Amino acid sequence: MIEIRNRGRGLRKQDRAMTEDEIWGFLREARIARVATTGPDGWPYVVPFHYAVRGTSVVIHCASDGHFLRNVQSNPKVCFEVDEALGLIKADRPCDWSEEYRSVVAFGEARILRDQGERQEALSLLVARYGGEPVSLELSGVEVVEIELKVVTGKKNSRLSR
Repeated sequence: MIEIRNRGRGLRKQDRAMTEDEIWGFLREARIARVATTGPDGWPYVVPFHYAVRGTSVVIHCASDGHFLRNVQSNPKVCFEVDEALGLIKADRPCDWSEEYRSVVAFGEARILRDQGERQEALSLLVARYGGEPVSLELSGVEVVEIELKVVTGKKNSRLSR
């Protein structure tokens, strides 16, 4: 089950909370996500990814051997983030400046997809999302990872919402 945590303990500035519909709409619009993992040595690691929404999860692909995949195998807990900077909001003092933006941060669990049909379906979602034609995709050398989103927070700051 997914928890939208925009009220109560989720956000400090409640007037910037996105609705659940705004969150899912933005996740379907944004182009690049960042996924943070933690390695066995305790060091964080953040990587940008193309992604596709599948239900209340997102799917990504990565190399079959690498830092990201090793971290996920060691600890499947991840943080998923997308954002969009929309423009600077100036004030009299530079320390009072702000930014128009939208952002979604989610905590989730990553699962490496092993079923060939599920891998093909997830990769097809990615290809279609970024404008490619559906084809039979080569799956060797590629891992497909599904991130089940557990807790999601969305924020926005816009002159239009004031």
